[in-house]
Amino acid sequence: MKLEKFQEKDIKKKVMIIGSIIFILLITVIVVYRSFALFEENLEFDVIKGVIPNQNYDLMFSFQVEDENGNKKISETIPEGRNYIIEMKCNNEAIGIWNYEEWAPEIQNLTKERTKCNILFQKNEEIDDGKILYPFGYTGKEEEFVVPYDGTYKVELWGTRSGSYTSGYIDLKKGMQLFLYIGESSFSCDRYWECDRSAFNGGGKGGYFTASNYPIRYLSGSGSTDIRLIGGEWNNEVSLNSRIMVAAGGGGGRSMLPAGGGLTGYIGTDYNNGGAGSQTAGGTAASQATSGGFGYGGNGYTSDPTRPNNNGGYGGGSGYYGGGGGRGGIAVSSTTNRVGSGGSGSSFISGHNGCVAIKSETDRTPKEGCKDGTTDINCSIHYSGYQFKDTIMIDGAGYKWTTVKEEHVGVPTRGNYQALITYILY
Repeated sequence: MKLEKFQEKDIKKKVMIIGSIIFILLITVIVVYRSFALFEENLEFDVIKGVIPNQNYDLMFSFQVEDENGNKKISETIPEGRNYIIEMKCNNEAIGIWNYEEWAPEIQNLTKERTKCNILFQKNEEIDDGKILYPFGYTGKEEEFVVPYDGTYKVELWGTRSGSYTSGYIDLKKGMQLFLYIGESSFSCDRYWECDRSAFNGGGKGGYFTASNYPIRYLSGSGSTDIRLIGGEWNNEVSLNSRIMVAAGGGGGRSMLPAGGGLTGYIGTDYNNGGAGSQTAGGTAASQATSGGFGYGGNGYTSDPTRPNNNGGYGGGSGYYGGGGGRGGIAVSSTTNRVGSGGSGSSFISGHNGCVAIKSETDRTPKEGCKDGTTDINCSIHYSGYQFKDTIMIDGAGYKWTTVKEEHVGVPTRGNYQALITYILY
């Protein structure tokens, strides 16, 4: 009997031990599952890109959806559709990036437990094929652009009246202010005093054209189009120095308007023409006209604006450096062209090899060791450090420029605008 009781007690003891082990294992499984539920779920959404050191880190998401009126509400799931701008903020120094192509979050620098990322979905019906467009046309004044979202932006500028084209991509932060100056096209007028001004954003003033056998035409030079870090009047020195991209305007002319330049501008084909702007100097002036300078074209000259058959000197086109003004003279016969064209200005892109940036906000001399014809990319970078990548520069005649003038590709067409900023989502 004693042996049987001992065996019975032994069996009960084994059952209790096995039961305890099963209970402990069950609790362990539940705890492990609870701890890594979010982690496993996130793997299904492909949000972890191999940046988690091990599987002992919790990662939590909260979703908010904002409508076009700014009203926000909590969402338990990722919203469907692609017409959203997404902002991600994570604690514990983790970095959240939304992958628009996969429509899922990616986390970098995930090194601490209980990391939480808040994801805000902002409705925006202007999104078209992963982009939002911000066009700017001529207004005769500065236009402010406040960067709406962190990310990559494409900037495209067109100079006026046979002007140049410049473009590039740049990374910007939300809230940053940029200022656009859209150049005024060259203009003509019936009375001399009406022409006694420059075209907005630097087009040189033109001389009066009095020849009775030709119609009055576009005596001024054209203004350039640019984007700046500092606002103010178009000719404010500090503002002009802050330009990080410039598309040159065309020079004034009659038989053929000198097209806006690339790294250098063009000289006209008329009688007594102004010189072309470069990366380091304005175009030289024809006799008694004025030279171009940093951000403006020179003024044209007419010897006697009250005398009949006295052809005009056209203004220089604006640019990074503007073209020089032309000189007009008396026509000796109806077939002799005594009009003097203004030279055209040069273009500039911070980060475009061949360009020459200035030293500082208050010093317009070229960066140390940099001159026209440089092939040092560092010479092109603006003193602010802001620079574009994947840059394109095409002059107004349609020729592409790298460090030199290359093949003819044509000037890209545009809509009813002269500047276009595109926010690139994906």
